[in-house]
Amino acid sequence: MKKFYKLATCAIGATLFSAAAMAATIDRSVSVTATITDPAGAFQVDAISGTWPVTPIAVSWNDQTNDFNSPSKTGFKIKSSNDVTVVLTSNAVLTEGRKEIPINVSIEASEPTKGTSVSNVTMIPATVYEKAKNATGDFTTYQLVLEPSTTNMKDANGVVIPGPNPTPAPGNYTASVDMIFESNI
Repeated sequence: MKKFYKLATCAIGATLFSAAAMAATIDRSVSVTATITDPAGAFQVDAISGTWPVTPIAVSWNDQTNDFNSPSKTGFKIKSSNDVTVVLTSNAVLTEGRKEIPINVSIEASEPTKGTSVSNVTMIPATVYEKAKNATGDFTTYQLVLEPSTTNMKDANGVVIPGPNPTPAPGNYTASVDMIFESNI
């Protein structure tokens, strides 16, 4: 009988212990990235303040102007001991399913005497920073501009929307505009 009570007590203790061990848990993760540039480095492309946007830039469509409402510009600066080119790694297109809104990507030099504006960044390299304009190797500031192109805008069936001022099909579009800045240092 004593043996039974000892076993029963152990069984009850084990049950309580295992119940505590099976408590509900919630895991959370935080994504962390670090970009550390050498302030004395010969080639740099940095945000003017803070960091490159890590959250999507939200734009809305204006039917009156056939354009985005107040698209925000992203300021950045370049420094190099040689010329710098910029290129898209893929076409810039807002998509939702088969619907598409092509994006014109341009870079505006804040000071044209120190930087070169690129009115249409494509998958063909274009010079944006010229060593000849920056003999001292100082930073030159720019604005990244994203504007919709009504040329080749597509509807829900993937068909080009006709007409001189097409309106995009309703939806929640997303895009990634990926660029490479290159300098032969």
